[in-house]
Amino acid sequence: MIPSSVIDDVRSNLLTHVDYNMLFPRIWDDYSRSVKIHHLKVHGLSELAFACEQFGKDVAKPTSRPSNFIFPCTNLGLYLNYIKHKTYEDRRRSCKYFSYMLKREIMDKNPKCIGLNVCYNKMIDIFKQIKYRRMDLNVCRDQVEELKNDSYYILYNLDELYKKFYKLKEYNNENHYTWAGSYVPSCEKYYKIILEKYEENKNSSLKTLLDKYKKEFDENMTKLNAYKSAYKSRHEYPTTNKSIKTRTDRSIGAKTDVGINTGMGSFMTFFVFIIIVIIFIFYKYTNYGSYLHPSVKKIRKMMNKKNKENINIKDSFERRQKNSFGNIYHVVYTSVDH
Repeated sequence: MIPSSVIDDVRSNLLTHVDYNMLFPRIWDDYSRSVKIHHLKVHGLSELAFACEQFGKDVAKPTSRPSNFIFPCTNLGLYLNYIKHKTYEDRRRSCKYFSYMLKREIMDKNPKCIGLNVCYNKMIDIFKQIKYRRMDLNVCRDQVEELKNDSYYILYNLDELYKKFYKLKEYNNENHYTWAGSYVPSCEKYYKIILEKYEENKNSSLKTLLDKYKKEFDENMTKLNAYKSAYKSRHEYPTTNKSIKTRTDRSIGAKTDVGINTGMGSFMTFFVFIIIVIIFIFYKYTNYGSYLHPSVKKIRKMMNKKNKENINIKDSFERRQKNSFGNIYHVVYTSVDH
């Protein structure tokens, strides 16, 4: 049972107004930058990870794994160490963003500690117990604020929006614009979600941020479309080349058709020749030739008849030709006699 005093304390510290325009993108970018820089430069990360492991063991419920808290706790520690040198106003804004990240990275893992301040103080106490003094984690003490669900929901989607948008900007160049284009649907998705949320609460800082984001997004889309158009124009054939290519394709197609037809004709001739040879072998050298004898005799008889007719026609033609020549000679002779 959670004590009512704890619940009252959480409710009294609810962050009712968030200046989104002051958090994004500058304060948001500090978090990822701090993690990258400190992982490369800070010594004693193993000690920080050990301290976070002890924190995980202390706050993890029996149903959760303590190791789940090590990585997010380490990143939060690096961020707190990064912002300690900022001005008071920047630290105050950074601690508001830290409140969001603490909820996202720790509270969403269902720890035993109740409320952001309680979990944050638990982290500080454990670090003191193991005498970890490399980093100052007290920088946001008394400045961590509980987040309303609506505020957390907007911060979460803004976080995702700017992750995708910064990737789009990173790859938005002549060589990688296709990668940049792959992030456009996600940017549009999260922008739409946040815009719908703005219509519900009418937060003026959120409106300012969305207008600023939309302007920068449109500028990047103009660049992206220019890269696409340039690529398309470089790889398109001119109209004349297209017509030449079409005519060439047609002539190649016509030649192919002729080649196919010629090949088919040669094949049919060869096929008929093979059939004739097979029939001849069957007739001449096998017993099956007896079945062909009547047909062959009939064909011979028809051929002989045609030959006789041709001979008769030839003889008749020769006789007429002789008579014709004889008559001519007779006419000529008679003319000479006269």
